[in-house]
Amino acid sequence: MSFHDREEKIMSILREKNSIRCSELAKLLYVSVSTLRRDLEKLEAKNLIVKEHGVCKISGNIRDGKYYYQLRERQENIAKNKIAKAAVELIKDGDVIMLEGSSTTFNMVQFLDRFEDLLVVSNSAKVSLSLGNMNIKNISTGGKMSDNTFSFVGQEAINTIKNYNADILFFSSMGLSEDGYFTDSNKEENDITKEMMKYATKKVALIDSSKIGKKYVYNLCHLTDVDEVICEEELPDYIKKCFWEKSK
Repeated sequence: MSFHDREEKIMSILREKNSIRCSELAKLLYVSVSTLRRDLEKLEAKNLIVKEHGVCKISGNIRDGKYYYQLRERQENIAKNKIAKAAVELIKDGDVIMLEGSSTTFNMVQFLDRFEDLLVVSNSAKVSLSLGNMNIKNISTGGKMSDNTFSFVGQEAINTIKNYNADILFFSSMGLSEDGYFTDSNKEENDITKEMMKYATKKVALIDSSKIGKKYVYNLCHLTDVDEVICEEELPDYIKKCFWEKSK
């Protein structure tokens, strides 16, 4: 297990327990005390944890949302790049595309410079900045910045989306439930994607396999509402069945 994998595991344990004895933590991670000590020193230097009297605690100064969004971005990079490469194969020169502000759709940006006369509409500040540096035409929705995700939400963003019609919308969500719903935990970002769906001819969901089978509080749409699902692994039978029934 790499340090980054252990870091994720340590922070996950501390987020649940808030504090734990270092000896117990070493057993849970199946590492030596010396290895754990080095890991904890690195995390303490990042101000993520504090150690005292043989106990490791989550830092009171940590901004959980920011840390876990950055951690999520780092996870599954290989899978997301594979998904992104497959997604851009659906784009043609001259297309207008919409990208909602997830880390999965952001991975597409690096592959967009091969297209001519592309226009990208996005609520992601990161997408807009990256596309600007690549001299790719883009429209930023503007609006209220969502905490820690660098995405714009709210009525101003929705009003901008209403002004454009897209050939393709690429979107992701936190989960795809077993009953076929794309779900998320952030209502404002969910509302942005719903609005984009109204103005896109084709709707393409990008979902890495770690999200399949998970359900969160807000429903975005059902499998039958989208035209294609791209995953780095073979899709489960219930997804294939939805598209088979839709095509009948």
